[in-house]
Amino acid sequence: MRLLIRDLVMEEIIKIRHGNLEYLLKKYESGANLGRLTGITSNYLSHVKCGRRNLGDRLARKIETHLGLPNNWMDRKN
Repeated sequence: MRLLIRDLVMEEIIKIRHGNLEYLLKKYESGANLGRLTGITSNYLSHVKCGRRNLGDRLARKIETHLGLPNNWMDRKN
């Protein structure tokens, strides 16, 4: 039961992260612009956006750090 709840929470966090990535892509107008600021290639960001790559903890924290966002910003609805 505990594993099921954790999995459901993680699924929700992944959905929130994807929504926040969409927001950042719009805010910075392109994957290229966002990539320059975060050190992540626009190609990789494109793969994350379409679900070919995972937006895991490490990538979420990297985006937050490079953009000066609060800790765990990517994990909360913004």
